[in-house]
Amino acid sequence: MTGNTCGLRIQTQQETRTVMEIIADEAGKAPPLLAWADPDPRHVALTNDSGRRQDFEPLVQGVPSWPADLRLNEARLFWPDAALHVVARDAGGSIWTRIEETSGTEFRREAFPVHPIRDRQRFGLPDESLNTDLWAIGYRQFGRLVAWRLSIKEAKA
Repeated sequence: MTGNTCGLRIQTQQETRTVMEIIADEAGKAPPLLAWADPDPRHVALTNDSGRRQDFEPLVQGVPSWPADLRLNEARLFWPDAALHVVARDAGGSIWTRIEETSGTEFRREAFPVHPIRDRQRFGLPDESLNTDLWAIGYRQFGRLVAWRLSIKEAKA
């Protein structure tokens, strides 16, 4: 694990758009390094052991191409110095939070490697992908984890 300090800007907003609409718009503006999503459990495949749809990969590199008919409860996009977390609201629409390393409030930045070796198929990862280049970046203030994101080939470690 490595650590230092950085400025972090955190924005939160409520939207009338769905999780999928926000993710598609934001990924179209700036292609992410990684994208992750959690589908609505009412739209999973009940005919296989995993419950996962065959046309859905929860963690992907680059711009996601998730099925348009799949409702997402939650999704995240990860860029080199930023992340977007979008969650569906029970009343409709969604709420999102964007974190971005920039000037602003100082946070302790910690980076450590993630080794998704166990149960790789559950996360939609082929055997050779994301083995050693996946990093988690945590942002702490007064010892409390405030935000996190994923990165590939962590250059600031």
